[in-house]
Amino acid sequence: MKRMMTGLLCLMLWASQVQSQTPRVFWGSLSGSSGASCSAIMAVTQPGTLGTADRALDCATNAGDTVYLKGGNYQQILDFTVRSTGNGTSYNNPITVRSAPGETVTIRGIQMYLNSAKSYFIFQDMRVDGCCSSDPVIVTHPNHHIRYQRIDLFNATTNGFACRTDPSTDNDGVFPEWIDVIARDGNSSQIGGYGIYNQCDDYLVDGIEVYNWKGSGAIEMHNAYSGLRADRGTMRRFYIHDMHEGTNSHLCEGFGSLDGAGVLIYDGRIDLRTCPTNITSALIRIGGSGSSLVVYNVLGIGGLDGIDYCAFGQTTDITVKNSILLPTGGGPAIHKSPCAGSVVENFSHNACFSSDTSCGSSKVTLTSHTNCVDTNLMPLSTANPCRDAGTYVGLPFNGLRADIGQEGGSDGTPPGTPGSFAVTFLPRLLFPYTVAMRG
Repeated sequence: MKRMMTGLLCLMLWASQVQSQTPRVFWGSLSGSSGASCSAIMAVTQPGTLGTADRALDCATNAGDTVYLKGGNYQQILDFTVRSTGNGTSYNNPITVRSAPGETVTIRGIQMYLNSAKSYFIFQDMRVDGCCSSDPVIVTHPNHHIRYQRIDLFNATTNGFACRTDPSTDNDGVFPEWIDVIARDGNSSQIGGYGIYNQCDDYLVDGIEVYNWKGSGAIEMHNAYSGLRADRGTMRRFYIHDMHEGTNSHLCEGFGSLDGAGVLIYDGRIDLRTCPTNITSALIRIGGSGSSLVVYNVLGIGGLDGIDYCAFGQTTDITVKNSILLPTGGGPAIHKSPCAGSVVENFSHNACFSSDTSCGSSKVTLTSHTNCVDTNLMPLSTANPCRDAGTYVGLPFNGLRADIGQEGGSDGTPPGTPGSFAVTFLPRLLFPYTVAMRG
């Protein structure tokens, strides 16, 4: 009998522990109660009692918990420096904050600063009106593994999405992720002001559209603090268009990576034809003390220059393949010669090199297809000489060979095998993709 009672007690204890760790769903709304108990607002489907957004966030203390916010315009920033929300343990067991299924939620921002110390969070399916704060969606060290997915951010007056570091801390291990997001209708009146401004290492941008943005550029990966860099990043599936110069920025750029190492950029379009051509307006700007940057399957049109190499320093080991860059401001497709160890293959238009004492053109392997000049956006016409003219770089393609400038996919299809182009991830985007997530 004693053994039976001991076994029963252990079973009850185990069951209570399992129950306490079972993923839970908490509900918040504009009309919810700040004093509601966590048990009252917890249910898989909408319960009779709802909490405020802050109350629901404070109840989500276990890894795997989800917060559903009912539809509406929340005049607040989700500030995790003052919330008692718990942490996730992996992206299979995260804290998730999202709009209730089928409903539209608009908030003023998501802030995770130094004293938040949060990990494995997913924010998804929300709109962010960035009208009222600097860097409305921001994460800083030591928060890490923070994912923003299907977020529509607009009206930012500085940067939209941001990952920032402090010169006294390390920027390693933040792992910010922006997946299927939009940054639009920004209006920055200062130097800076990007759709994404990232100072952190180990970043992923997997699906982004930046448009109608007035500032310095669309996306900037650059740690301005001495000795710190934005290393080991991937940006894929992107569309940048309808960009405008900020009031005091004198810049209007597509993608910039300064002082970064191990950066991969592929599958996307940059259209800077709305940028003034009398200012710095490179489609892609690479420079500083960075190294090992790769650009595959990118179509760019407009701007003063195509790729501005060696900006603000000497960057080494740059590879550009299967890309079409057509600057319309009178500048070259390649401004300044690529630096030591660089490879430029199947690069369209005139790969013009200007003289540069630090980066000699003898240091680059260049194969240029000058007949691929086509100002029409993708897909390439059947008669375009860029069809079946590219190099296999590990991405899937349709046809006998990879196209030059044609966005591919990321499932590793071997040469000669048609790729999969069936899924559209954002309704405004002009090109479809198969989404590939980072592990």
